[in-house]
Formats: sequence, C-alpha cells, structure tokens
Amino acid sequence: MAQVWSIWKTSYRPFKYAGSQTFVLATPNGNILWSSDPSVLNQLLVQHDKCQTPLHLARLFDIWGPSLGSTEGEEWKLHRKVISAGFNSSINTKVWKESIDQTGSLLENLAEQGSVVPNLQKWSSRLALHVISSSCFGRRLHWQDYETSQKQPPIGHTLKYEEALFTFLDLLGFIFMIPRPLLKSVPLRYFRDAYTAFVEWTQYMDELREGVIARLDEVRARRDKSILESIVVAGVPEPGAPRDQSLTKENVLGDIFFTLLAGYETIGSTVTFILLLLAVYPESQMRIQQELDEQLGERPSEDWNIEEDFPILQKGYVGAVQKEVLRLYCVNQWAMRGTVENMSVTDSGGHAHTIPKDTLTLINFAATFHDPERWGGSNGLAQKLPELNNTPALGFDPSRWLGKQAPSRRGEKDVPLWFPFGQGARSCIGRKFALVEMTAIMAKIFKSNSLELIVDESTLKACGGDVKEAWEKTRDSALGLLYHGVSANVGIFMDKELPIRIVERTESR
Repeated sequence: MAQVWSIWKTSYRPFKYAGSQTFVLATPNGNILWSSDPSVLNQLLVQHDKCQTPLHLARLFDIWGPSLGSTEGEEWKLHRKVISAGFNSSINTKVWKESIDQTGSLLENLAEQGSVVPNLQKWSSRLALHVISSSCFGRRLHWQDYETSQKQPPIGHTLKYEEALFTFLDLLGFIFMIPRPLLKSVPLRYFRDAYTAFVEWTQYMDELREGVIARLDEVRARRDKSILESIVVAGVPEPGAPRDQSLTKENVLGDIFFTLLAGYETIGSTVTFILLLLAVYPESQMRIQQELDEQLGERPSEDWNIEEDFPILQKGYVGAVQKEVLRLYCVNQWAMRGTVENMSVTDSGGHAHTIPKDTLTLINFAATFHDPERWGGSNGLAQKLPELNNTPALGFDPSRWLGKQAPSRRGEKDVPLWFPFGQGARSCIGRKFALVEMTAIMAKIFKSNSLELIVDESTLKACGGDVKEAWEKTRDSALGLLYHGVSANVGIFMDKELPIRIVERTESR
C-alpha cells in the first residue's frame, strides 16, 4: 500500500513488467487487485452494487463527520442529492465570472511583482481557492490581502479567514494523521499551527453555516441555491420531515470541507500543469491564442459569456489541451474500491474472471492513461532526449483530441478509455465546475499574455550566447522537472519550482 503514493511516477511500467493489465498482490491484510484495463475498470466503477468505496479507508477524511466521500448506500444518496442541488446552472455562471475576475486581479498583482513566477503551484492553488470560496461559500478573497499586515482577524478569532484556510490546507497531513489532543498538547510549531488552524477553520465554517440559517426562509424559497446553502438547508429539516432525510451538523461541516478539498487540490494542480506545459510548448500556446482571438475578438472580458464562448472553447484547442493534461497529469492518480460479493468481470481481451468478495481493488488512472499501446508513445523530442523518457510531458499532443483523426474516447466494446472524472454513480459531481473554471482562467491569461520559460545567464553563457540552444537546454530541464519535480499526497502536484515569466503578447498576435 505504501507504493500507491508513487503510482503516477511508476506509470504503466509495473503492468509492462508483469505482462498483464491486471494482477493481484497477496498481502498479509488481504488481496489487492491492480488494473489498468479500461474494460475491467469500467465494471469496477459502474457496478456500484458489487464494488463500493472501502469506508475504512475513506473515513480518513472524516475530520468532522461523514461526508459525500466517506459514505455508502442511502446515506451516500442523501449527501449526493444535497450537493448536486448546489451544482446548478447559476453556480457555473458565477464560476465563469469569478474565474475571469480573480485571474485578472492575480495577473495585475504578479505584474507589480515583476511578472516572474517562481512557484506557479502556489498561485494556481490559491486562485482555485479564491474561486471556490466566492462561488460556493459567498466569501470573496482579495489578492491584496496577502500584502497587508494591518488587517486584523475578526473579533473572536486569532487568524484571518484566508490565514486559517491556507494554513489548514497546508498542514492537512498533520490534521489527518495525528489525534487532535496530541496536536493540541505537543509543543512543536507545526503541531501547534495545525491545531490552531483546525480550530479557526472549524469556527469559520460554523459561521458560514450560521449565516445561512439566519436567512433560512429566504434561502429555502429560492431554487438556485449555492452549494453552501444547499448543504446547510439539508441540515435544518422542516417540521415533520423524516430525520433520516436531513444532515447532522457534523455532516454539514464534513460536506463543506469535502467540497473545498475536492476543488482546491484538483483544479489548482491541473491549472499548474496546463500553464507549465504551455510554457514548454509555445507552439501550443500560440494556437490557443489564435483560437481565443477568433472566438472572443476584441470584446472586453466582462462580455465573455458561458452560454456561447465556453462550449466553443471546450470543443476546440483549449478543451483539447485540458483533456491532454488530464490524461498525462491526472491529479487523482488512483481510486480504491472493494468488492462486497463475488464479482464477474470481462477483460479487454474478452476473457471472464471472478474477483472474490472482500478484494480491495485499485483503479490505476495513471497507468491507464499512459498505456503506450492505447495512446501512442512520446513525441519527437523523446528521440533526442532518451534520458527523459519517463516524463509524461514528452507525450503532450493536444491535437489528438481534434478532428476526424482524433482517437475515440471509447475502446473495445464501447468502454471509455479516458475518464479522469471517474465513471458511474460516484463520478465527479463537479466536472462542469472544473471545466468552466479552467477554461475561463486560460482565456483570461492567454488572450492578452504569453508564458515564457526563463533562460538564466549561466545557461546562455554556457551556450556561447546562442539563444536558441540556451532555450532548448532550459526546456529540457523543464521537461525533467515535470517528472522529478512532481510529488503526491492526496493527488499529484508540482513540488519543485519551475520559474516562468508572464509577458504581454506581441503585435504579431
């Protein structure tokens, strides 16, 4: 089990060595089935009555109480229904507008700092949190708040809202793994900071909850509730309503946290990989800019709209880049399921197998999406850079998703080959939310700006002043970092700095 954290880096190689797309590991705690076979994975994900989330593992996330991610059966259906109500058309419009506005403000903020971004992961993750906080919870964050130390925490708090939120997420590993009494009592800085952030963020979530309850009648009367409002209303049952159709306070806090974590981790890291890959492949960046010019013209960004612009950009090269990054750098590198009865599956070769009851199954997204037989090998750079063959960045080819030559997302027997948002009843509830946010961010950045890798003076000097050679060496180093600089906790993220520069587009646009 310790190896699951390195699944993305091992990629398809374990299956190549085993000579099979599916194998079983015999462990002291029971059998674990690993598979990268799309047909097998489809059955494990879709046959929810036979293969379910292993709750003893999912409950790691129950910091406050059971949530959408850690329940099954009728309890899970209630959580799903409640949160689904918040993912309505009105929230997608809010996400579109907020993503454009927050990205524009971030670009202005970075320009004041010189437009060099050493740690893109930091800013992309914060951008994702800004959008979630405003769109889902009605609490807007401002970039200038990070530069002012004069702003004081509200009465009754020791940390400001954004301080509590970011510290809580930064130290989430401590909060997950270490009992709260120990966090409180051990006189170590990280323990103390983690406990303070936990207490403060709990209090802020409770205040968000109380704010909705204070206007309960008005919120109940509206059809288009926010995610926060939908969750909180479900925790205050109407008179005479069955108790099993409402959420407890602990459930409410758990679902608020689950929604926050799901959007923050996945969108922030995916945006980071999109932007870094486009800096490495400027020809793809130029193609995006051409598409944005054709679709958005000279309209100001406040006139861009989700009804017309988003669908066209999704079907074009902007959407193709997102799909390719979600294939190569799928942030959720794996998922667990457990069989609750003997389960018959058919592999891609048409052979039938029986998976015994109580088998833990590992859905290996990374290996499935990197399988060279299904997706092809690396691009032409791989022949020049054999020492970098392990980096998925060498396989970056968004054009595979366009035109009549585009590979079908479905393979043998109409089974999906690409499913970064999952399949079946437990597929990602926020899929459109994520795509809308990423599309708006890309449009705002690349309509007026370009991203460049930074060639340092020492590299230029080592290349005898040859600018092209120096850039290629810088690109090769970036390609290496896009493998060696990637780490994993809940999902994969860029752990090493890969500096880029934001510049205004030239007149050759």
